[in-house]
Amino acid sequence: MSSLKSLSAPIRRLPVELLTHIFVAVCDGHPIAFAARVPKKIERLPFTLASVCSSWRQIVIDIPRLWSNLQIPYEYNSNHSCPEQQLRLCLVRSKSHALSVGLWDGEKSPLVRQLVEESARWQHAMIAYLLEEEFPSLASRKSFPLLETLDIRQHSFRDPHLFLFNSAPRLYSLKTTKLSPPEKLAAFTPRNQITDPGSQ
Repeated sequence: MSSLKSLSAPIRRLPVELLTHIFVAVCDGHPIAFAARVPKKIERLPFTLASVCSSWRQIVIDIPRLWSNLQIPYEYNSNHSCPEQQLRLCLVRSKSHALSVGLWDGEKSPLVRQLVEESARWQHAMIAYLLEEEFPSLASRKSFPLLETLDIRQHSFRDPHLFLFNSAPRLYSLKTTKLSPPEKLAAFTPRNQITDPGSQ
């Protein structure tokens, strides 16, 4: 009887378009994070929604935007089963959608390396410790054709290596906790296109 009531629940009569808007509204602002300190129901909302029922699962899987906001903390949750496979699944489900990434660790993390490989899809990026030795792949003249906002949390006495993002033609917003001196900023070629500068 309870299963019959579930099948006749009003939410099952909502059109896919409306459910899509609801799912996007619920997940926006909550990145898929691999952090042990974040409650599971918040850190992996798309996975949670996809586990409700088969119809929701298909809808959620078919919304690339839900899988495109990804965050790797300094110490990602190693208790997750196969975190690298889970991140790869997110990247597959995000299809060609632009990515928002938060990187609290460098390329020594296999998860960060996966996201760096997708840097051409970055639209919004938050990076801690922006140093060439932390992100050697970014030093190999990578291009960031979609990047619009860059947020640097430089918890270091060293200046951020902004030149790593010299090839970012759409970058308009730069926020940083530590601003490089003028002589170093001169090597940051997108500096003249920044219309939303800021410091924290």
